[in-house]
This record gives sequence, C-alpha cells and structure tokens, in this order.
Amino acid sequence: MRFDTSSADFEIPMSNPLAKLLQVASLLRERDPELAGWFAPAVDAYLAGETRTLDGALGITGRGLDSPARRLARERRDAAIRRALGHLGPLRGETPKARRRRLIQALCAFETRVLPRIRSGAREPKNDFEEALLSCFEAGAGPCPRHERSIQRILDATHDLVL
Repeated sequence: MRFDTSSADFEIPMSNPLAKLLQVASLLRERDPELAGWFAPAVDAYLAGETRTLDGALGITGRGLDSPARRLARERRDAAIRRALGHLGPLRGETPKARRRRLIQALCAFETRVLPRIRSGAREPKNDFEEALLSCFEAGAGPCPRHERSIQRILDATHDLVL
C-alpha cells in the first residue's frame, strides 16, 4: 500500500511526527528515486502496520544486528584505523602484512603511553597520525583490534559511514 501524501484530504498538522515522516517519504520519491526505493517502502510497511518499528522496516535494527550506535562507532573507529595506516608510510621493502603489524604496535604503544597523557590534559596529539590514533580510541567502539587479520578485514572494507 502506498500513501499518497499529495492528497488534499490528507491533512495532518505538521507538528505531527507522522506527517513529517510522510513528507520526507514524499520528498524522496520526487527528488531521489534510488534512496526512495529503500526508504519509502519501509515507511509504507510501517504505516500499514506490516512491521512494528520503522527502524526494523528500514533494516537498521533487528535480530542479529548490533545497535545503530554501536555500528556507527565501529565505522568511525575503522575509518580512523584506515586514516592512521595512511599516515604510517611504508618502510622500504616492507610487506603489507609487516605494515599492518607496525600499525598494531603503534596502536598498543599509543594506548599505553600517549593516550593517558592526552586524556589527562598533559599533552595534545602531535601530528595527524596521533590524531587518527586518538580517533580510534575515542570512537566509542570498544577496544581497538589487536590482530593483523582484524586490521586486514577493516582495511578491506570499502565503506566509511562516518557522521
């Protein structure tokens, strides 16, 4: 079932969150068909009572999924890890695996030696590399990865969803 938001007999005060939701779905249908193809059917299913929650209809939450906050925090941390590796230039003749291990060593050293001093206000990050390392720990995603395979998985990911 599709909800026709252009209908004159469909008058809901704009202070009503449902009216705002319908307006967003309508605007997406008009301006971004690709995004509307994902969003509008979920809104339709939610408003028709086919699903209990809008976030479930959108596929944002559900069984077996981490919370959106946790997923976003992990995305921020992973983006910071990719930035940190970019600032950690390769050494002559260094393999990618050795470079990932050097990143893990830098993360561990930063966490034990530098991070406590930054958090206490005793010092600031000295460069872009330290800024990226700090972002890894401040993303709110829990502990940073300590294994080369975990770092490789993060580096292989092709998306950055950082809001």
